[in-house]
Amino acid sequence: MEHTELWIIIVFVVAIVSGMFIGAVTDGYYVMQIEPSLERDFLIQPPENVTLIPDLGAISFQSSLDTCEMTIGKGQSQKITIMIYSPERVNLSLTIAKECDPRVGTPFYTPELPPGITACFDQNEITVEADSEVTVNLTLAIGDEATSGTYALEVWVIQDTPFGSFADGTVIRLTIP
Repeated sequence: MEHTELWIIIVFVVAIVSGMFIGAVTDGYYVMQIEPSLERDFLIQPPENVTLIPDLGAISFQSSLDTCEMTIGKGQSQKITIMIYSPERVNLSLTIAKECDPRVGTPFYTPELPPGITACFDQNEITVEADSEVTVNLTLAIGDEATSGTYALEVWVIQDTPFGSFADGTVIRLTIP
């Protein structure tokens, strides 16, 4: 037997075995071919009954504080200025809570401060017009019953939408001597 004939037989056997292997692997499964025109039409125009959801990671507003660390004695209070900018018109709400582990839950739905610490915004609900900035004041007051120590408090600016809430949080480190 010549080498050429041997190679032809080997290739033929490999082709048969490969076909049997593919047949065994796909047994019970249907192989579908997607028409290229259907795929192309879907990418150009979505189906009629689909609601497109905006990117939930995209917050259209930005907030910042004039200070992120402060020391307030018992029986005293201090004002913090919050600046909020938005390129588009948005309705927002503000709240403050103890900083919590994000794996446990969302703190801005159950605002809670340590005993003896009170917080008061001069506005809880605001509207920021397009391409403008709004200033909100937050007053933190420390009662005599507050425990000395350092606390992480988080100021939340929240935009509620039909698709969920967009929130921007900033931590304040508060030390009570």
